[in-house]
Amino acid sequence: MATTTVRLDSRTRDRLASVAREHFGGVSQEAALNRLIDEHEMRQVHLAYARLRNDPEQWADYQQELRLAETTAADGLGSARNEYPEYNQ
Repeated sequence: MATTTVRLDSRTRDRLASVAREHFGGVSQEAALNRLIDEHEMRQVHLAYARLRNDPEQWADYQQELRLAETTAADGLGSARNEYPEYNQ
């Protein structure tokens, strides 16, 4: 993949290096930034589901769609809900 240069204030660079070192086991700053972006995107997904759950009618429609999709698979595999309970928020 091609690389590029990004201009950062030295304090921002140092903060990113600190996060990479202290919270992500000393990974590169690029890896730390990618992880922070991934975590941000996942938070956005969780917030979107929370908004959906706050609308009972829309949530019921969504749940019905899920039930329909699960029955079309008929692949004999367990459900993701049961397989990964830590993501059932």
